[in-house]
Amino acid sequence: MPPYEIDLKMYDIVREIYPEASDLDAWQSLELTDLEAKFKLLTACGKHFSLVVPNSRLNEMATVGSLLDFYKQAPAPTAYFKDLNLEELPANVKFQMKKESDSHRRDIETRLEYKKRRQTWATPADAGDTHHCDRRDHPPARRRV
Repeated sequence: MPPYEIDLKMYDIVREIYPEASDLDAWQSLELTDLEAKFKLLTACGKHFSLVVPNSRLNEMATVGSLLDFYKQAPAPTAYFKDLNLEELPANVKFQMKKESDSHRRDIETRLEYKKRRQTWATPADAGDTHHCDRRDHPPARRRV
């Protein structure tokens, strides 16, 4: 999102929560001392910008300008496993990579095939038949002592 759009949207959000911030020159210097209003502002910004201020940075958000700077800065790139230097890791740290294999796909296909076969076994003609099992076919139930 371009910085000017962030400015405009932030100004709109701030005006909703702080009606006294209607001055275009001073709205960024507005101090966030009222905790309830600060919470509302942070929540509204988090919803609109799809980025929540992390707990570790909440104390840094003392003014609307500092909050605006937070949303203007580019997000840090996410560290990927490929970028890790495995030689610098402690000996007790190990990564087990879950390799996507065909066995998972085959397992799902097998389940679907079994489900299709079960549906063909239960034809409408068989629907009226009921199977009564003999108690001798099953082991006795366990009793609690």
